[in-house]
Amino acid sequence: MLLGFDLSGPGRLKLTDFASELQPITTLHVILKLLQSPLLPLRQPLLAERCYSLLLLLCADRHTSAPLMRYLRSASQDFFRRHLALVAAAGTENWTNSSGDEGAGVVARLYMREALLRTLALEI
Repeated sequence: MLLGFDLSGPGRLKLTDFASELQPITTLHVILKLLQSPLLPLRQPLLAERCYSLLLLLCADRHTSAPLMRYLRSASQDFFRRHLALVAAAGTENWTNSSGDEGAGVVARLYMREALLRTLALEI
């Protein structure tokens, strides 16, 4: 199993809600939990951008797209609505990362937004 995907067959996904104690938490669960924090793009923009880019790659892949999109749009995740609201609310003020490197932080946030919007475009 890799990122919660069963590699023995294409498109089979074993993801459960975070609240489920019966199923193990996968790397994908951890990534989605990280992205729930509105402070991640402000404090660690490069990490946030890489997490959104990984989701984009998984949503664009023919084997993982359908099950992951189904999981992201589920009532428990409602991923696209929540993350679009976070991006809209974040604005562009205070776009410096913890190291003070404004240029890298701004570029990472722009790539993060691009990955989120491209993932949403796959959903539409």
